[in-house]
Amino acid sequence: MTPHELFGSTARRDPFPTYDRLRGSGPVQVGPGRWALLDHEDVRAALGDPEAFSSELGSHGNPVFDDSPLIFDDPPRHTRIRRLVGQAFTPRRVALVAERLSSLSGRLFDELGPGPVDLISGYCDPFPTQVIAQLLGVPPDAYGRLKQWSLDRTFVAYHGDRGAQRTPELEAADRGRVEFKRYLLSLVAARRAEPRDDLLSAMIEAEDDGSKLSDQEIASLGGVVLSAGNVTTTRLLGNLFHQLASTPHLFGQLRSDRDLVPALVEEILRLESPVQFPARTTTREVELSGATIPAGQFVMIGLGSANRDPTVYPEPAECRPGGRPPHLAFGHGIHYCAGAALARQEASITLTTLLDRFGGVELEGEPTRETGLAHRGWASLVVTLSQETPSS
Repeated sequence: MTPHELFGSTARRDPFPTYDRLRGSGPVQVGPGRWALLDHEDVRAALGDPEAFSSELGSHGNPVFDDSPLIFDDPPRHTRIRRLVGQAFTPRRVALVAERLSSLSGRLFDELGPGPVDLISGYCDPFPTQVIAQLLGVPPDAYGRLKQWSLDRTFVAYHGDRGAQRTPELEAADRGRVEFKRYLLSLVAARRAEPRDDLLSAMIEAEDDGSKLSDQEIASLGGVVLSAGNVTTTRLLGNLFHQLASTPHLFGQLRSDRDLVPALVEEILRLESPVQFPARTTTREVELSGATIPAGQFVMIGLGSANRDPTVYPEPAECRPGGRPPHLAFGHGIHYCAGAALARQEASITLTTLLDRFGGVELEGEPTRETGLAHRGWASLVVTLSQETPSS
């Protein structure tokens, strides 16, 4: 069977023209038992209906799906865990980490210097990784391993279904996933013996109507927070840097009006959504936009396409900070991203620090896109940071 054009090399390089061709006709069947939702109305409806579009993907036999509370959970388990995590992941705790973001951002930019430098490996990887690690309470000596563990876990999520070919890459990633879980379990045990003011300790203490999180649940949640919280933010930061390097007038606009900083963050989240296709499974026959999706189907929820739907966002390919309707980059409904506020702070503080220290961002050579359809980001982004000061 010929693969659907959505999975072709052209779409993997640049999916948006393919989205444009397929959007407007309702749900698209892209393979046996597999569908894609690309219209904003359908995407929002599916995200808001967890009873019909289940997040439990255990039937795929993927160890990451089975070990990712919240993300791959439905009520009532999702409700219980979200309530307990909410007691620990409070605005106060996020604010404590946020107080250190500016100094961490400044230190990383100082270590980079003006370049040429690869912003992905030099800033976009370490910044969110260290932020999430500090939030959870991971010791600094583990920082160097966290990014690889997160990438290993993500690789298994996309390549480790039951029956998948056990390639050397998958075997190595699966070993990293197991090592990651063992490390987190040891850290949870250490926090039970000696609590600290961190998210792991707070999750140990959280209680709701007599219910508490088990060590396995806390370690699994730690894996979710560390992997989802840094890999996606890495992509957001890289997309922001690339937009500034590609459209130099934006830098001047931001410098003259700092109120545009959060607006640009929102526009890049819409324009280049870091997560393009979260997945669901239909629990019953569902009708959307005149099409019927049978029960038991794998459904790709097209956030990246919905966020460029021209019926909601006029001239959707243009970068227009401010004045756009809300985007769906962080999802919608009960699975709305719990770390959205922190990701926004990380991006805004990064831009503010950049504006304070440099006069512009210039591309050096051709940047390298990440491969794959599920996410949108850069593997390499080499730039020179102009040393012209804002006051010059």
